[in-house]
Amino acid sequence: MNMENQSEKYNIISIRNIDDEDYYFKVDNQGYMIGTGETRNFPKFMAELAVKHLVDKILVKKDPEGKLMANKGEREAVASQIIVGEQKYEKPPIPTDEQIVEEMNKSEIDNILEKHKERLKTYQPVAPPKPDLEELDKPPEVEVRPEEFEGLGAPNRQDLLNFAKNILRLDITDKKTLESWDRLTDAELAKELNFE
Repeated sequence: MNMENQSEKYNIISIRNIDDEDYYFKVDNQGYMIGTGETRNFPKFMAELAVKHLVDKILVKKDPEGKLMANKGEREAVASQIIVGEQKYEKPPIPTDEQIVEEMNKSEIDNILEKHKERLKTYQPVAPPKPDLEELDKPPEVEVRPEEFEGLGAPNRQDLLNFAKNILRLDITDKKTLESWDRLTDAELAKELNFE
């Protein structure tokens, strides 16, 4: 049996019970029923068995001697009333090894972009405001409040470092800065920091 015929056995066949009684049949010891006038769907491999026995049942009722059961034309006429439709079974494509690996290696961003493709099509990015380049060139304005140190007399080294850190907001842990300040006297450092 080739692959095409193999997949056809899973086609869905719609069967109508045209008999005046409910119809019962079994497949693999599992019972099924189609009520009088009812239409039900079965895979083709089950429908073949159901149709054969329903045709037999109807023909035996017409001819208890069983002569009609061997009449091919009569069997086809009854079967054509029983079989009312077929839906093709479409086997899902089997992914290749390459597709499986590619799917496994998709990043979280790829997955999100794929899932939300439609929503993201309508997204309009907002451009960030352009900085005023003149403002960037200006040094930050620092409010110097030397009055906090008034009345203390000449500032010592620690007062100057506190002033640099707390008022001027300078990084006093920078090694090069500290080395250059170490070469200055307290008075020179006060002048350097504009400490008044």
